[in-house]
Amino acid sequence: MSAVAIGERILAEQDDLVKKLIEDDSDDAADPIVAAVGSVIAGQGTILREHLARALDRIEQLESRLAEVESRGFKYCGVYQKAQKYARGDVVTYSGSAFVAIKDAVPDNEIPNASGCWQMFVQRGRDASSRDRRGE
Repeated sequence: MSAVAIGERILAEQDDLVKKLIEDDSDDAADPIVAAVGSVIAGQGTILREHLARALDRIEQLESRLAEVESRGFKYCGVYQKAQKYARGDVVTYSGSAFVAIKDAVPDNEIPNASGCWQMFVQRGRDASSRDRRGE
């Protein structure tokens, strides 16, 4: 069962509980304890609905972003060019390392390793000419 279904089930159970309290107490409508408990449960239900609505909105946003990334994938654009505009998901090499754009990068402004638009994808390694001779 998904988290959304669980949340909706809890809210429905709370609604049923409040209705039952009100129905069971219909003979004695002046009982302040029952009224207070019903009010608290109804208030908690409202708060849970608000949190659930925000969570569902966030889930929808993340699913949309994931679908965009999965449909596009990574696009290797070669060596970083300062005047080039890059979109999220573009991969470039810069100073021997590979970087992926995590959001659109504005030309002349968003240099890999120095801005929030890029994340290191592959770190530069040793050059082939500096082999480790321990295994020879």
